[in-house]
Amino acid sequence: MSIHQSKTDLLRQDHPMIFTFIVIFAILINTSSILAQNAQLYHSPVTHINAGQSLKIDVNVENNSVIPMKGHIFYRISGQYAFMNIEMTIDRFNLTGMIPAFAENDDHIEYFIKVNLPTGKTLTYPPGAPNNAELVLISILSEDEIKDKSSSAVIILSPQQGEDVTDNQVLIALSLMQDVRTMKPENMRITVDKYDLTGKAQISEYMITLIAEGLKEGKHNITLHLIEDGKREKLVGWSFNVKTGKILHPLRKRVKGSINTGYNYEDISSRIREIKYIDGRAYGEFLNVDWAAKAHITNLEKADRQPQNRYLASLRYEILTLRFGDIQPQLSEFSLWGSRTRGTHIAFRTSYFNMDLVLGYLRRDIEGEGYASTDTLINPITGDIIAVNQVTVIERLGMYRRKLIAFRPGFHICRTAIFSLNFLKVKDDIGSIKYGQRPKDNLVLGYDLKMHFDHRRITFNTESAVSFYNKDISGGTMADAKIIEDLIVVNQFFEPLPNDSTILKKGGSKLDIISSLICELNESATAHRTNLTLNYFNHALRLGYRSTGRSFRSLGSSNVMNDVRGFSFQDRFRFLNNRVYLTVGYEKYQDNINNRNEITTDRNIIRANMAYYSPSSFPNINFSIRQHNRMNNGYETDYTLPDSTVETIDNRINNNSTNFNIGIDQPFEFMGLYNTTMLMFSNSVTHDKIKISGLNDINVNSISISIMSRKGRRLDCSSAYRYTNQEAQGGNSNNAYNAVNLNTRYMFIPEKLWGSLGAGINIVNGSIDTLFAVPVDSLKSSVSRSKTIDYNRLQFSISADYNLGQQHKLNLSTYKILYSNNGGIKYWDGHFERSRDAAGYINQNDFITRIKYSYNF
Repeated sequence: MSIHQSKTDLLRQDHPMIFTFIVIFAILINTSSILAQNAQLYHSPVTHINAGQSLKIDVNVENNSVIPMKGHIFYRISGQYAFMNIEMTIDRFNLTGMIPAFAENDDHIEYFIKVNLPTGKTLTYPPGAPNNAELVLISILSEDEIKDKSSSAVIILSPQQGEDVTDNQVLIALSLMQDVRTMKPENMRITVDKYDLTGKAQISEYMITLIAEGLKEGKHNITLHLIEDGKREKLVGWSFNVKTGKILHPLRKRVKGSINTGYNYEDISSRIREIKYIDGRAYGEFLNVDWAAKAHITNLEKADRQPQNRYLASLRYEILTLRFGDIQPQLSEFSLWGSRTRGTHIAFRTSYFNMDLVLGYLRRDIEGEGYASTDTLINPITGDIIAVNQVTVIERLGMYRRKLIAFRPGFHICRTAIFSLNFLKVKDDIGSIKYGQRPKDNLVLGYDLKMHFDHRRITFNTESAVSFYNKDISGGTMADAKIIEDLIVVNQFFEPLPNDSTILKKGGSKLDIISSLICELNESATAHRTNLTLNYFNHALRLGYRSTGRSFRSLGSSNVMNDVRGFSFQDRFRFLNNRVYLTVGYEKYQDNINNRNEITTDRNIIRANMAYYSPSSFPNINFSIRQHNRMNNGYETDYTLPDSTVETIDNRINNNSTNFNIGIDQPFEFMGLYNTTMLMFSNSVTHDKIKISGLNDINVNSISISIMSRKGRRLDCSSAYRYTNQEAQGGNSNNAYNAVNLNTRYMFIPEKLWGSLGAGINIVNGSIDTLFAVPVDSLKSSVSRSKTIDYNRLQFSISADYNLGQQHKLNLSTYKILYSNNGGIKYWDGHFERSRDAAGYINQNDFITRIKYSYNF
């Protein structure tokens, strides 16, 4: 028996009360981490998408009794350092968001989902993202990668690629080779210059013809897509030129857009909320100026909240683009990257020079609440009043108006490189509110260089920046600094601060002070990243390095992690006629890069992903595995109990986690129905290498199967079953989750009336033993012995869509949710208390109804 174990036994025997409190405290800490995981996110990602296709993200909050407060999708493309973020739409326990379309030269996207609950908890998918989990990775297939699968089934008859046409009425004709690939005419979509003209085309089983009229002189692009299982696949695309010498009526002169207005009534946990909104968007061309506008107006707009209404207008004329309203500029990953800004973005693009200028606000001012308190000092001997002070007490902190200006000039070098300078200034307006604390000031300066060679088979990107950050300018701003060394005083994140008097006492000069400042900036307040990509022999090899100091802050790119250094390696290659994609990667990062903390943590991540995209008669397979090791140089701390017994606390955190996922989807036809079956299995194991009793070990298994069926364009059905089991605390915590969902959509009147029915049931049960040792009698009525999780949730839905002509559409949907909770807490004296939600209810019946009208023009 070890010394540590003998001391524990002695404590248990001689001091049962102290031992009980220690065990209660330790177990409750571990129990709280397990209970926080009861609420979790469920999401089924796709394996790949095509370039130019946007990505819809759906996520469901499981095992939760409160409605999510907000949700965001954080994504980055092709190895970017920083994330963009998109706010998700909340539909009770379901959240939806849309990532914009991707470019042809992007090869993959990584993303994770973050959801905030009113209880203060934060959920992520994958759990532990972005630092302690493998992000969702989806391949982006370019035109070359899907060429052998798609274009061989389509033959272009007219016009040919690059052909010059001397008439503004052009016959577009294609032949479909059904013996190469089965393609249903109703699933075809043909576009000219990104405008869908399918309704004007003649589409048969073996032929597509279209007469495009009113084409203006110049280059025009034609694209043919196939829509199957909700996925949009590009079959073929080419371009031709119109050369007539005449002034032709432009195809895009017509104004297009849509208007949506709706009303939502929600009765959730006996709390009624009514939401009214109107959305509008329009775009077109006038006098060779492309313009677009969109807006979202809702009754949720409140003076004490950040803006819920959204506005955006843009104008583009050749090399100049102007955008006004709510924008998300992407200038530099270290300065301004995707943060929603209400203001103006001016972009100037030429073959030799680029310029971006952003002016606006990152957030608007919201006044807090405060009151004046009188503080009277009295002499305790004489009773005389010494002083009377008026102190302002803030009950609720406000938010300062946060101003922003960003400037980015870029210079083209020999058509293969772009060198850009980055300037960002963000400052809170102290005078915008009365009741607030710690207004901030931030200045970021930097540069970036992007280079490409050999038809973009070689790309090189590097970026560096330095940040001046003042976490509280109420005592002075950077603009108040009269000499350069004063910048150290206001930049309070520099620790330890170089001391000018100490340097002067040692015989140093003012130059030494400036040198000390420069060294401190370089060590603590700079950020660097470098990426190299090589695309040869069906390989996409990417090497990356990054380093961010502990004092680096950018209020315009809040997703940048500081105090981290490391490198990454990834190779994605394809073989077997582009049907198999294999991705392998390794990452190694370390924090405490300036050695200012007592503990340093190393993270090593190894991952592999294989995707097999088969011919239509065989299943598609996606397989991934990830190993994440986390190790630090923590230490053991001894403390003395009242009886002089020494107890040891282990502060090290060394653990590893393994995530394994496999998904199989198989299309097949049965009884006239086109079906797709999807089977997914995942396993996640987190093992603590130091803690005893397996208190921090977590094992989660999940399996799901779903079938989607379709008959022509009139009937769609989907059914899904999902089972999840979570085991933790060395087997003392075990939860099981079962879910069944059914949905049917049917077209009652062709192209007029659709109806949908849906039903779902979620059954969750399990228990958590919260204490191993029996407490003393005085604590048995207040100490939890176990927590029982046992609830059912049934959801029914019905909706209808009715087309009022070609431009008008009406939607009505209703949801009924029945929630029954039989769980609770069992105490050591035997009594049991039922669980209640945040509003104090045990069972609840929720009702939601929505009506929406759409007008397309």
